[in-house]
Amino acid sequence: MIAPGLMNTTTDVCTHTGSEFPFTWGAEPSSTTFETIIGTPQEDACLWQQQTTPFTCAVVAQRGIIEAFTGETLSEAQLVYEATANGWLTDGGMSPLDASQLLELHGISCHIQTGATVEQLLAELTQGHKVIAGVDAGELWRQDSPLEDSFCQVTDHAIWVTGVDMSNPTHPQIFVNDSGDPAGAGKAYDLTNFVDAWQDSGFFYVATDHAPPYMQPITQVLDPAL
Repeated sequence: MIAPGLMNTTTDVCTHTGSEFPFTWGAEPSSTTFETIIGTPQEDACLWQQQTTPFTCAVVAQRGIIEAFTGETLSEAQLVYEATANGWLTDGGMSPLDASQLLELHGISCHIQTGATVEQLLAELTQGHKVIAGVDAGELWRQDSPLEDSFCQVTDHAIWVTGVDMSNPTHPQIFVNDSGDPAGAGKAYDLTNFVDAWQDSGFFYVATDHAPPYMQPITQVLDPAL
């Protein structure tokens, strides 16, 4: 897997399976009926792309969303140039607070949420909004030791959250487009696994203010108790 590239405000490092990540941001979905899926993971999986450098995860996550909204075909190199020219990207990664800048540059208004809840994340997906979340890649990929969180919490990766499968409400799954995983198109994770990795960012996400033009919001009532 390619090393992630999100940026935090400190410069400490943690070791993950032999690789050091700075504290800076640096399988197809399961077959279920439409009514159990919140979001559009199958459609969004078609826009997945693997990042080509260790520090462009946030760039590539935004690339897919820009294409979903505009229908344009964009290259990672083009967006890297735009982000670098505007001071949003270095070879150390991209700050979480800059993880919406390329979207805004391409005319897609966004908002940032910290300390978010799963219910808020589901509400964004229900409205057709596209979401980028900050995570600890080592936890998400199950590469960290069980004691890693006791010593340091790392937010080193950005992923595009594309949907949630509620067919089994006691064990929901979350779908992501993960540019750091060669098999990251529409990758499914247990929601608890995702939340553990997401927690390290302080439950941070970027969401678009609107759904892409081709989408209609899903009229579905969410039960927070589930």
